[in-house]
Amino acid sequence: MTNPIISDARLYNQRISSSKPQTPEQVVKELGALQAQDYMQAVWAIGLRTQAATLLSIQEAIADRKIVITWTLRGTIHFVPSEDVKWMLKLSASRVLGQAKGRFAQLGLDEDTLELCRRVIYNALKGERQVTRSDLLAHLESAGISTANQRGYHILWNSAYHGLICFGPMSGKQQTFVLLEEWVPFSRELSFQEGLIELGGQE
Repeated sequence: MTNPIISDARLYNQRISSSKPQTPEQVVKELGALQAQDYMQAVWAIGLRTQAATLLSIQEAIADRKIVITWTLRGTIHFVPSEDVKWMLKLSASRVLGQAKGRFAQLGLDEDTLELCRRVIYNALKGERQVTRSDLLAHLESAGISTANQRGYHILWNSAYHGLICFGPMSGKQQTFVLLEEWVPFSRELSFQEGLIELGGQE
């Protein structure tokens, strides 16, 4: 198989050269998950794959809870369909958290400390509050928990993999965090095995 054939197949399967979905949520649903580590590049990737999406329409899909941004499959941030976010977290959490134990130990983040962090974060967000990253880290600092030297980042993604938080809509140029259970109260529940089958596209 030649390189041009491979590249054409990739463009087609990635919904770039093939017929394009109508909405941002259809793009994310068809791809299963879409890398969102860089927010603006991720928004561009969705827009590229729709017939006529705008930045506003993609942000509205996030605000309307049709697509969710969170740490998921590979330990990085993705757009995922809201109805699939919880089983995807269940599928990947134990592996990703297990791989990170050494790093958490280096940062002095034992399970008791992380549990305290989750309680502080829950109290800061409950009641459907949307809080920016800087303000959420300030809540942790006020509780006597240092967020320096990458501790803040690891605390947040640990909380995400425990199903506590996800990203909310933008506040100006800053992303916010919300409680996942409040933001997406209804999501498909799959067993670990069912999640593997779903991810593999099997019947």
